[in-house]
Amino acid sequence: AIRESNLKLMSRVHQLSHGVQVMTRTRPPNEEEVAKGHLIIDNAMLGSNEMNLYDYQSNAWTSFIVDQHWAYDMTQQDIFYEVEPLIASII
Repeated sequence: AIRESNLKLMSRVHQLSHGVQVMTRTRPPNEEEVAKGHLIIDNAMLGSNEMNLYDYQSNAWTSFIVDQHWAYDMTQQDIFYEVEPLIASII
């Protein structure tokens, strides 16, 4: 089990060491957004690395493609597990 974990970790470090990685996380809606009925379209829940943001001032959607995107229901521990190889490669 440790060997498999180390191999996975090294593979992830190798993958992440080839340039800048853009990683984002959608935050949960705040009380004002919930009260106003704002929708959150979080493609991370669908396994996508695309973020769609709605700008209420311009009434338009904007899309961004990132290397890794986490949904707002992910815990800090879940995210740390995902970025641990990157952190280990820097230290």
